[in-house]
Amino acid sequence: MLIPLMLGALAQTAVADDAPWLRCADRTEAAERLACYDALAASRRGRPASAAEGAPRVPAPAAQAAVTSGTAAAVSRFGATERAEPDALHSQLSGNFEGWGPRSVFTLANGQRWAVADGSSAVLWLQSPKVTVRRAALGGYRIEFEGSNQTARVRRVD
Repeated sequence: MLIPLMLGALAQTAVADDAPWLRCADRTEAAERLACYDALAASRRGRPASAAEGAPRVPAPAAQAAVTSGTAAAVSRFGATERAEPDALHSQLSGNFEGWGPRSVFTLANGQRWAVADGSSAVLWLQSPKVTVRRAALGGYRIEFEGSNQTARVRRVD
């Protein structure tokens, strides 16, 4: 019988303890809500709200506007994973392909020209191979040749 009474008393204390936090949660402005939480945390530590250690600084509305400045379209795309360009380009080289050297230029069937940018070389014997140009790590592009596991770092010439 004693345990249910103790649990009831604890529950009432917990509800009473939550009231200030719930009042902060009801605030609609983010800066006001954060200031309310900071003040509560500081009062729990026995300090005035202005002395709360580690409390994040809330920028003034003008500073917040500066942070979010930019066109609405650019801001709406910020952090999005979609890109405007495809992940890879598929095309073909025409004729006999015997490989490449450090400054070779590949003219693809779609008319694009790509130059070897990494100083690599390879000897291949392929007839009109299909190629794929993909975005490489840390920027740049790599070209892959169907029928071979060799690749080269390339850059667009035109």
